[in-house]
Amino acid sequence: MLVPNPRKGAGKTAVCVQVSKHFPTRQNRHAYPAGFYVKGWIDSRHFKMVKLIKLEDGSFLFPVPSDIRRKLKKAVGDEVNVRLEKDRLYYGMHNEFMMAFFQEPKEVQMNHMWLSKIQQHRYHEWMWTAKDDATRADRIARSLFGLRHGLKFEEMRKETKDWGKWL
Repeated sequence: MLVPNPRKGAGKTAVCVQVSKHFPTRQNRHAYPAGFYVKGWIDSRHFKMVKLIKLEDGSFLFPVPSDIRRKLKKAVGDEVNVRLEKDRLYYGMHNEFMMAFFQEPKEVQMNHMWLSKIQQHRYHEWMWTAKDDATRADRIARSLFGLRHGLKFEEMRKETKDWGKWL
């Protein structure tokens, strides 16, 4: 059920959800120890990287993202169906990428630092989700190319789209 958000200065609507005791409520990474991030669906609308907020009664508050709230066209008090899964918020640098990355000139490393956190996350997630070592090595090479040229993730993907033709 959509309820008014009880937090000051927060969005207008939220969903209170009960979470199973078996649902993992802590992130694995030490960089985000208090985070409990989820992905899933709310009335067939997909979302990801939304933080659940624990309430005093043991339930969790799910702040409905504004883009989904607009698409739902539902008011406070309306019933909604919510499906949640744990979302891995932060992938961190892959070891093989880190070894190659720190051999690059400082300006390439600075290009990485100047990217927004979400852009860095996209680069790292792309490497972590490679299905085999050959794909991961290719993605590391493409990522380093993108960083050398100061490209955001999507720009790097467009620029390196035809790499297979040259290899």
